[in-house]
Amino acid sequence: MLVECGAASGACGPQGIAMTNQERIAEQVDIARRLKDEGNDLLRSGDLQKAAAKYSKMFLYIRGFDYTKTAAAMLPDQPAPAAPDDNMQREIDGLIRSANLNLSFCYLKLNEPDKAKKFATAVLDRDASNVKALFRRGCAYEMLGELGAAEEDWKRAHELQPSDRAIVEKMKLCRQRDAAQMAETKKRMAGMFDRAAKSAKST
Repeated sequence: MLVECGAASGACGPQGIAMTNQERIAEQVDIARRLKDEGNDLLRSGDLQKAAAKYSKMFLYIRGFDYTKTAAAMLPDQPAPAAPDDNMQREIDGLIRSANLNLSFCYLKLNEPDKAKKFATAVLDRDASNVKALFRRGCAYEMLGELGAAEEDWKRAHELQPSDRAIVEKMKLCRQRDAAQMAETKKRMAGMFDRAAKSAKST
């Protein structure tokens, strides 16, 4: 049915046809999908800043659907907000995950570890076993000098995906660092014992 487009008549499609809630959601998801593809093209070409901007823009179209059921429960006398069906929700979840992972990658490459950590953590808040997020947050922690936290994330990633070459390399570095720290500790302890022994002889 053709309708007038405007604030009073609700959202309309390109031909002036009234759109259902699911159609509006599908349109927003389609925009987010295109933004992801554009961001991926920019990432492949090495334009990290513009790629990050595309991934960030995705959230304008797909963030917020998680809260529709909560809003409906809080305002039972109000019309229920548009909520995606199960298939659409799975796609939205995947797009949100991809946006966060890609933003974490971009900001690692841009030497902005705080942002990289934030976006990796956003993935892990939903899926604590996401290997890419664990690895990237570990790299962000390493850049921030938080080596214990980095090693903890990499160990978890290694448990989940022990054959990943990048993770194996990080674990090798961790073992080397641990061995160096242990050797330094032994050296300091030996020095302390030597000084104590000399002091005892002189008394």
